[in-house]
Amino acid sequence: MGYRDVMRALCVVGVMTGGMAMAEPKAPGEGLTKRPLPPATWADGPSVAERAALDAWLAGLATEARVRLPVAITRGPLGGVQRATLYGTAKGDDPGVRLSLDDSRMGIALTTHLRDLCGEGSTCALWIDGRWRPEPVMPSLTVDAGTPVAVRRVGPVVDPAKPARPARAAPPGAKGPAKPK
Repeated sequence: MGYRDVMRALCVVGVMTGGMAMAEPKAPGEGLTKRPLPPATWADGPSVAERAALDAWLAGLATEARVRLPVAITRGPLGGVQRATLYGTAKGDDPGVRLSLDDSRMGIALTTHLRDLCGEGSTCALWIDGRWRPEPVMPSLTVDAGTPVAVRRVGPVVDPAKPARPARAAPPGAKGPAKPK
């Protein structure tokens, strides 16, 4: 059976089956994987200086909880993220709260934001919005990389003169101390 015979057979099959089925039209935005984050009301957590309270607060966060975290990032020689920790938690021999940042859900890579906001320095501290312990898209190839955070938005550089307090998005209808974004 030659090339023409195969092509003729495919055409016959296409005619007999009515051709390829057309996909139903989708509503605008339906099926997109990268969607903007909705506005949130933020409930502050404990200061990063209060390590015991901070550890308890982090342990109480639900999987996929939306969080705003001050993150200290050390860049490698090629500009990528070499190490990420919760800002202000690394002291002396204590490595701090280690994080594994996943920027695959962002339209612009985290390394681009680092370069734009932090210049060429090897360390930088930024506010990051994202999801705490998200469901993995694929298994991590890094051993003991830290708690996963799916980065969705990169904020300004952390001001060392102000206390750094991580926050979580308050559930809709929640009452209590929260500040609108």
